Amino acid sequence: MTYAQKYLDLVRSALRARGERDSDNHVAKTLDISRTAVYNWKNEITGIGIIDGYRIALFLDLDPLVVVSELHKDEFKSPELRQFFSLVSDVKKKADEAA
Repeated sequence: MTYAQKYLDLVRSALRARGERDSDNHVAKTLDISRTAVYNWKNEITGIGIIDGYRIALFLDLDPLVVVSELHKDEFKSPELRQFFSLVSDVKKKADEAA
């Protein structure tokens, strides 16, 4: 399972918990994205980008930096983006430990 699928499943679970439908169409409307994007994430065609990851984090009330960093561990992403978000994640962990 990719991180994109993980977060898509979390969104679907949150919608069900709120008594809402968890269809691709409803997920897309809730996150203000295209239904094609949801289909692509679900079928491992593409990963979730930074802005959509941010929207998902806000919807799930999670730390956007953590969500976006995890999403960029998926193999769809370029090696440079994976490396960048890995570094960002390490810096955040050190800052959290120091606090």
